Amino acid sequence: MRVYRLSSLSLPPADTRSRLYRGLTLVREHGWNVRAADLSDEVLKDWTADDVAECLPEVTAARYAAPILFAFTPDDRLIPVKVFVYAYEHYCRYQSNPSDWLDEWAEFRFVQFQYLLRLVRLARDTGEPFPSFSLFDFGNYDRLVDDAAPIDREGRLRNMLPLLLPRIDSILKTN
Repeated sequence: MRVYRLSSLSLPPADTRSRLYRGLTLVREHGWNVRAADLSDEVLKDWTADDVAECLPEVTAARYAAPILFAFTPDDRLIPVKVFVYAYEHYCRYQSNPSDWLDEWAEFRFVQFQYLLRLVRLARDTGEPFPSFSLFDFGNYDRLVDDAAPIDREGRLRNMLPLLLPRIDSILKTN
């Protein structure tokens, strides 16, 4: 049994035709510096969760047992969560404090990740310019979110995201 290793997570054998495999290969090929402009429309769609709230329990569970998420779910199930967990685990291990993975910010960063992906999709769908940024620069997410929409980290972002994500989704569906 071959183990496909991209980060410190040991992933099960991957189907090279799977959407997850293609997405994680993109991450590896760009050396963790995947910019919004690097994403094809197909990958952007794959990485955008249909229902962010539904994914949060999976992110929470992955904080304690990330390899299980990869080993026991089919490749193309939970792609948004798997890509985030893969990238955030790498960020925490190599660019931040390794213990950060075990705090409550993982879920918050996942919501921010989804928010930024939706803004990229919205900009593409409407033809509006949107600055290219590194998707996995989690240390700068607060600034990126503030630049994209001035919402503060402590209060308004947490309270407004449940309202903003469906609105952005409805705009995306009509375009």
